[in-house]
Amino acid sequence: LNKKDSTSKSEDIELQIAVNKTVYNVTHNLENFQYNVVIANIHEIYNLLYHHVINNKTSNKTLKNEWGKIIMLLMPLVPHLAHECCEKINKKYYWPKYDSKLLKEENCTIVVQVDGRKRGILKMPINAKETMIIKKSKEIDNVSKYVENTAKIIKNIYIKNKLVNFITKK
Repeated sequence: LNKKDSTSKSEDIELQIAVNKTVYNVTHNLENFQYNVVIANIHEIYNLLYHHVINNKTSNKTLKNEWGKIIMLLMPLVPHLAHECCEKINKKYYWPKYDSKLLKEENCTIVVQVDGRKRGILKMPINAKETMIIKKSKEIDNVSKYVENTAKIIKNIYIKNKLVNFITKK
C-alpha cells in the first residue's frame, strides 16, 4: 500500500461499488446457505483488490476500508483467520452493510446478433435510445462485415437492455 491518497476517485469509487455488491451477494448467499457461492464471491473481490494493489489504482484509505469489509465477510467461514486479521488492522467486529444506491447498474450488456448468431457485445447506458444502440451495434467490426458487405437488413429486433438482432436478406 504505497500509493498516496489521491484526488482521482474513479478507481476508488469502482472498488467501493464492487465491494458493496460483494457484501450484498455474500449476505444473500449466506442467508440461503450457499457457502460455495460465498467462497466464489470472496475470490472474485479478492482478485479485483489484488489488481488494485498491484497497479496502485486506489488510495490507501479506500484500500484499508474495503479490505476490512472483506475480512469481515470471511468471519463466518474462517473465524480464526478473520479474527487475527482484524486484530492486525485494528478493525472492529461488525457485519458490513451494503448501500442499495450503489447496487444499481448504470450500464447494461447488449448482445448483438446477425441472423440469430452472436457477433458482438455492446456496453451501453441502461435505457439508451434504440436508434443509438442500433447505430453503435453496426459500428462493431464483426457486425459491420456481415451487415454492410454481404446483406441487406430486412428487420431489426431489439429487446430493451438485452439484445439487438439484425435479420438480413442475402
